[in-house]
Amino acid sequence: MPARPAPTAIRSFQAAIGTMVAAASPRGLLSLRLGAASTGGSQELLGVLQREVEAFLAGRLKEFSVPLDPTGLSPFRVEAYHHTMQIPYGQTRSYAWLGAQIGSSARAAGMAMAGCPYLLLIPCQRVIKADGSLGGFGGREDLKVWLLDLERGQSRRSGGQTARGRGRGF
Repeated sequence: MPARPAPTAIRSFQAAIGTMVAAASPRGLLSLRLGAASTGGSQELLGVLQREVEAFLAGRLKEFSVPLDPTGLSPFRVEAYHHTMQIPYGQTRSYAWLGAQIGSSARAAGMAMAGCPYLLLIPCQRVIKADGSLGGFGGREDLKVWLLDLERGQSRRSGGQTARGRGRGF
């Protein structure tokens, strides 16, 4: 498996949930995380990402168009993220459901979610425990609740758009 490439562009921006840091390669987005400010490299893709994140967090966007670069991620994680992206906006599935989709356990599915480098773009917040409790979210369960509430509120009214363009996915 090839190593994760070094980012050719990095951008930070303020969003409703805090400072977000995005890193991209020529193939697409490498990561989107909460973090400290930094900038460098070509900014076109990351400008699109920033606008889409802002629209998503405002309840105006349900799906991102920014392409992802999975280079260096294990096939297991790529498959887990692919199935997570299939969970409809405003809905949840259990770690056990995800584990079954990828031929593994709920625990393995949880580990894949915990290591996800694509905050928001892979909707890990939509994966919860079978008993309906949240499960983890990198120590930010408050953020998971906020995102789920955002989606549930948006799913009850029309108006959220799906970004169109270069497409994304694995």
